Amino acid sequence: MSGKNCWCVAVVFVLLLNLASAKNISLTYPKEVLYGEKFSANLKLENFSEGYYDIKIDILGNGKRIAQILNDWEWKSTNYYIIRVMNPSEKSEQEFYLNITGRYSGEAEITVKVRNERERIDSFQAGNISVIYVDKRKEEAKKENTAVIPQEEKPAEETQLNNGAEEKETKPGIITGYATGGEIKIQEQAPAELIKLNEAKQFSGEKVLYMSKTQYIREYGIYAFLVFEIIILIWVLRKRRHIV
Repeated sequence: MSGKNCWCVAVVFVLLLNLASAKNISLTYPKEVLYGEKFSANLKLENFSEGYYDIKIDILGNGKRIAQILNDWEWKSTNYYIIRVMNPSEKSEQEFYLNITGRYSGEAEITVKVRNERERIDSFQAGNISVIYVDKRKEEAKKENTAVIPQEEKPAEETQLNNGAEEKETKPGIITGYATGGEIKIQEQAPAELIKLNEAKQFSGEKVLYMSKTQYIREYGIYAFLVFEIIILIWVLRKRRHIV
């Protein structure tokens, strides 16, 4: 074999060796996901050297970031790396949890970036994922509309009886009273309007005042006594005139 042929064989061997040892990733994820629902993705690093790596799994829809990833037990934008999350010498696979939080429907692109401790970054196009947008408020409204249970109607006779009983219960008896000899008698009458003793109320624009006999004597006894005195005075004056 000539020196030229040996050189060509060596070049091909080196290329094949580099291809065999090239870094690569394997990402497993669902083909379709719903907006607002959590899903998982399994990442495997291939032909990476020992050490810790930062991982970034980004999802873009029409060039806009539409997802969040569980990062250090918090939901964060996929724009951020998850720090020192993988070490191929310990574990070559790792599961990540993501959620589509941007209102988007259609095909979205997934990009994976692996950053080593020297800040060197290897970027990979992991493929596409189909996002289905569902308005949960409309779905809940539909469920509420279809889940309406008609109320059981009562028979007409039973309804009328119940209404009559309610009317009897809600209409109180009316109390009126009058005074005899300083005593107050109270009796129940047909429903009209509640009247309390010793209180002035208006009925058709007039005021009605209830008094006992004692009150009548006290107020009108003075006037009767004055009238009696005037009559006596007139009688005495007339008698004196006859004498003169």
